[in-house]
Parts: sequence; C-alpha cells; structure tokens
Amino acid sequence: MTLFRPFTPTLPRGIDPRALQMWRVSTVLEAAIVATVILGLDVLIWVLTTDDDVQALFPWDGGWNLLPFWAKGLLVGEGVLFGLWFIFSFFVAPPLRQARFRFDLREGELEVESGIWTMQRRLIPYARIQHVDLHQGPVARLYGLSEVIVVTAAGHTSIPALPTAEAERLRDWIAQKAGISDAS
Repeated sequence: MTLFRPFTPTLPRGIDPRALQMWRVSTVLEAAIVATVILGLDVLIWVLTTDDDVQALFPWDGGWNLLPFWAKGLLVGEGVLFGLWFIFSFFVAPPLRQARFRFDLREGELEVESGIWTMQRRLIPYARIQHVDLHQGPVARLYGLSEVIVVTAAGHTSIPALPTAEAERLRDWIAQKAGISDAS
C-alpha cells in the first residue's frame, strides 16, 4: 500500500480518491433508510385518507383517485424532493467535497480548507489541540479509510477519507506536535 507524501509542513494534501465511492455508497444506504421511512408514512397516509381500505392498498387499481388533493401533492412533492436530494448527494456533492478539501501541516499550525457551498478555512495552532481521535465507520472500513478528528476547546475539525495507516501516522504526528503524550 502506498502512503501519501511524507509529512512536511510545506506540502498541502487532499483526500484519498476512494472517498468518492465511499461517500456514494453511504448515500445509497442513507437513501434506503429514508425511503423506507417515507414509504411507511406514505402507506399510512394512503390508508388514513381513503374510505375503502382494500382499494387504498392497491393504488394501481384506482386507489390514487380516492386520495384527497393535498395527499396527492404531498406524495408527489416528497418524491420530487427525495429525488433531487439523492441526485445532489450521489452525483454532485462527492466530487465537490473532494475537490474543495485540503489540509496543510505547517510549522506551528494545521490548516484545513473545506466546503461545498461556502469555503471554510481553519487555522489550528498545535498548542491549542487537546486531543486527536481516529474514526472509522462501517462503510469507511470496507474501503480501508479513516477520519482524523482534531479537538480544541473551541470545537473540532476533521480530515476525512485518509487511508487508515496514513490516518494513524497523521494522528500520531499531530499529537506529537501538540505535545499530547498518547493519541486517543
């Protein structure tokens, strides 16, 4: 496994190219959960707003015509919103997120730039870092990726989608620069 460039304070870095696929798989899993909840609520609306419960369960046999106008609008509207959210989250957001993220290990601070709609640039002095965490969810584990989370008194920031070995080295390097004896 090849690692990212060695840690030097002058080389800005991005995130692993596998992040695109990982984020897309996560989006599909999120969409499956959201769609299941929406479908359950839709069936409930369908049953509660029609007079004939048997026909309401079989919309392809005239059940759609039994729904009140507001229920039809709700069903169509949520379908359109869900579709737009999925298209954005699957096709648009991952490449933008990857292209607009970078971090730089400087002599006295960590610089992190990220954002899709608005760019954020955070400069975190190593002296302000309280602890450094490593996080790996189930989908990231499948791709061998991890996230480094840097915590200060003012909040936290993360460096997502790094190869796990690289993330461990980065966590240890930041912890050493911050004077933390044991990275969590």
